[in-house]
Amino acid sequence: MQNLPNPDILVSALTLQESVLSSRIEGRLATISDAVRDDPETETMKNDIVEIINYHNAMLYGQQDLVDRDYYFSKNFICNLHAILMKNNVRGTHKAPGRFKIEQNYIRNDELGNFTPLPAVLTDEYIENLIEYMNDHREPSPLLQAAVIHSQFEMIHPFEDGNGRVGRLIIPLYLYST
Repeated sequence: MQNLPNPDILVSALTLQESVLSSRIEGRLATISDAVRDDPETETMKNDIVEIINYHNAMLYGQQDLVDRDYYFSKNFICNLHAILMKNNVRGTHKAPGRFKIEQNYIRNDELGNFTPLPAVLTDEYIENLIEYMNDHREPSPLLQAAVIHSQFEMIHPFEDGNGRVGRLIIPLYLYST
C-alpha cells in the first residue's frame, strides 16, 4: 500500500465492503451500491444503510484511534466502538450504547440452540483480561490470536445488544494493529 498514490481510497472501499458483509450476517440486505447511493426505497433499507454507515464510521474511528494511541486497546476503545455502531436509531440503540451490560443477557436461537453469556457481574473483569491479551503481541500467529479474541469477546457478550457487530469489528482492527 505504500506505493499507492492514495491508499485511503482502497482502504475506504475495503472498509465499506467489510461493513456491508458484516451487516449481512445480521440479516441486512443493503449492498455497497445502496450504501453509496443512500437513497433507500423502504424504511427497512434505510435502517440497513444506517447500520452499514455506522459500522464504516466505527472502523474509521477505530483505525485512527489505534494510530493515535500507539495501537493500544482499552475498555474505553471498545465502548466507543459500540456507541458509534449504535447511533442513529439502529437496532439496539436504546440499550445503553457504549456501556457494558448490568443485567444478564441471553441469546435465543431455535436452530443452533440457546446461549447464556458470562454474568454481568463478571463482565468488567473478563474484559480487562481480554484487553490485556489483545495488547500482548507475543502470540506466534496474529490470525490465531484474532480468532481467540473474537471468540472470547462473544463468550463475554459485554453489551445488551450489538455484540456481534462489535465482535466482527474487533477482528480487522486487531489485525490492523499487528
